[in-house]
Amino acid sequence: MENAATSRSKMNFTCPAPARIRGARVGEKLPDLIGRPMKTRPPRRPVRYHLRFQASLTPSAREDAALRRIVKTARIDEVIFIAPHAEERSPGMGSFAERDRAVRRLKPLFRSLHAKGIPASLNIWWTMGFSNFPNFPRDLRSRFPFRWAVSAEGRTSRCIACPRDPAWRRHVLGIFRRFARLAPACLWIDDDVCATLRGDVSSPCFCPNCLAEMERRTGRPFSRARLVRAILKDPPNRLRETWLAFQAQIIRDILRDLSAAVHQVSPSTRMGAMCSPMETHNAEGRIWSDALQALGPPAPCLRPHLGPYTQSAPEALAAGFNSTLLAQSVWPDGTRIMPEIDHWPHTRFAKSARCMFTQMALAQLIGIPEITLSINRYAGRPDLERDRAWEITLGESKDFYQAIANLGIAREEIQGVGLFFSEEICRHTRGVSEGALPRQLKRQRVWDDLLPLLGISISHAGHGVTAFGGEQVCCLDAAALERVFSRGALLDARAAECMLRLGQGALVGVKQRLPNARAVLETVEDPRFGRLVGDPVNLRSVGSAWQFRWSPAAREVSLLRGYRWERTGHGIMLFENALGGRVAVLPFDGNERAFTTPSHLNWTRQAQLIDILEWLGRAPLPLVVHEAPMVYPILIRQATRLIVGIANLHSDPIPRLRFTVRKPSFPIRRIHALRSDGRWTKLPAILRDSSERSLSVEVRREVRHLDVAVLRLEGMGCGEKWA
Repeated sequence: MENAATSRSKMNFTCPAPARIRGARVGEKLPDLIGRPMKTRPPRRPVRYHLRFQASLTPSAREDAALRRIVKTARIDEVIFIAPHAEERSPGMGSFAERDRAVRRLKPLFRSLHAKGIPASLNIWWTMGFSNFPNFPRDLRSRFPFRWAVSAEGRTSRCIACPRDPAWRRHVLGIFRRFARLAPACLWIDDDVCATLRGDVSSPCFCPNCLAEMERRTGRPFSRARLVRAILKDPPNRLRETWLAFQAQIIRDILRDLSAAVHQVSPSTRMGAMCSPMETHNAEGRIWSDALQALGPPAPCLRPHLGPYTQSAPEALAAGFNSTLLAQSVWPDGTRIMPEIDHWPHTRFAKSARCMFTQMALAQLIGIPEITLSINRYAGRPDLERDRAWEITLGESKDFYQAIANLGIAREEIQGVGLFFSEEICRHTRGVSEGALPRQLKRQRVWDDLLPLLGISISHAGHGVTAFGGEQVCCLDAAALERVFSRGALLDARAAECMLRLGQGALVGVKQRLPNARAVLETVEDPRFGRLVGDPVNLRSVGSAWQFRWSPAAREVSLLRGYRWERTGHGIMLFENALGGRVAVLPFDGNERAFTTPSHLNWTRQAQLIDILEWLGRAPLPLVVHEAPMVYPILIRQATRLIVGIANLHSDPIPRLRFTVRKPSFPIRRIHALRSDGRWTKLPAILRDSSERSLSVEVRREVRHLDVAVLRLEGMGCGEKWA
């Protein structure tokens, strides 16, 4: 082991003295050129702001002037007009009269924006339907002759049509076709086009017509209640698969028809689709390759959810960003992704400009340069807005985002613990047969939020160790299971039980499911996996403690204990299988209780998981941030540099950054930090060899609440060029 004198060295990131500038006198103080933006060509990956905007149907010079001010101050690149009305200004589905009135109102706004070189797009707010206001529920029965949807509980809607109703489809196609005559750059479908209907339904449609279609597909008649019970029955469940395919076809057909109606009028208009979290669409059977094919060509635009609408705890901020990170990994290369920042109810009493900044910076750090902004009230009247902080922040921070975009980050460069995803997951959901709604098929992403908040970077690119939760392992065939479990795998308890059901218990060391343990504490028992023997974890918020009978070769590295410190069951178990792969199993079900609770978000669990993940992968983790709770770390590995992004989601500042990275193939020669004005500045740093394969980095960079540190760890020589 190296001593402190040999392992610790303060790095000097200064280059050799530059050549003397012509015309300068000896001793004359020269201007500081480091970090100044040079005059360059327009960026290859420009940061683009897409502003969603509600224009009142009545022409207003004051509102139009306010829009011009916002576009200029916030440096907006494209305006998406919400049509014909939205939220508190929307009685529901727009009529043809409202549609035509909106078209007349928007025509001059389109012309005005085009004259300034700013594209204009449209967002049809109500296609299938949104939630109701509690004290003024929408009732459209007297306005439209639709066949109304029926919920899984038998309630007939007053405002949501059956998505298979021909009358509703004719009407909505007429809405889209007429708006397409404005030739918008993109025509957006909002996230109400999904199988789970909203308003007063909260489920897919179970009207007599939809029940009859299920009878046609299965050859069996069903009552509504009997069909719901059959869908929720444990797999193997061919009826559930048939029903999910039915829902997927409904949405695919709607998207195809809307796209065809628009392109019949305006062939160059891109279709855009807002998206709910992937887990929600999984429970509706959606297959994204089919949906994208239905929307284009031209290649469609997609708008995933980027984060909570309001100022939220770190867990919610991480979950919102992870929704976009996952979507980016699922959609094909070349898809234009424009995550949405939504500030509903559009007041800084609910969400700060700083929170918006953090969310947008994280999106840039995974290589997404475009962003959709919902920052103004759906009620309109931007001329009466009292607060301009959001638009000012957008304008001031754009250079910062552009400096990140200039790094040319690609999604395959994101490094971290591998997270598994399959669109087929809800075909395998178990344990919901006593439920009442099909949306209970939805499965949680067990590890996605926990690991980053513990300072561990994640990836969907499948680098080394893979983390599984719930029934995810059931989505793999035997050959794929062998490939995954010949490397390293981290499982929750339900995933381990699923391996038993698949007849693959030998791959994880599990022989039999046993009754659950009663426990109030978990203690570290092996110093190699948690460091401090006896270190306790409070188990109040973990749910049930699952137990198994294990192979004799399995290793117990923590214990479950009762009130008197007595052992009540095994804790975390490690196993090395016949393929040479390593497996770790936590004895808790991440779908019974989310892992983002105090029982997992603590220093002890962090130490355990870091040691376990490095054992699983037989290598240091790509990036671990130390001594900083509730951060979100991102590591980008490029040919001759590493890019480290660290967002502080905690209220306490991080006085100085300390993190560990897996050693790259090149030596780190200098480190630059991104300033708020979009310029890079050199940072002094201390580097230590944590091991033969890992490097500890310490830099004097304070990271305050909702600040984002962006660092370039360069491996090039001083005379070479970098972005």
